[in-house]
Amino acid sequence: MIFTINQIEEAWKRYCNMQVLRVLKNGQWRIKILNGQGIPRVDATRAEVRTMRDVYDFPEYLRKHENGKTKKK
Repeated sequence: MIFTINQIEEAWKRYCNMQVLRVLKNGQWRIKILNGQGIPRVDATRAEVRTMRDVYDFPEYLRKHENGKTKKK
């Protein structure tokens, strides 16, 4: 996967501003990206709103969430 400088800058802006719902259920943490539509009802042991920066480091975020948004060369 190859990123241009512009793609990295755009991904960084999304990464810095993105809020996620982090949910602990059955002993595993899962995340759901919040789209500004409020917090969904969850049935879990624990749930908290965090920024993406609190959940993943930037390279991991690129691998998991930006893969489909880039042109592969």
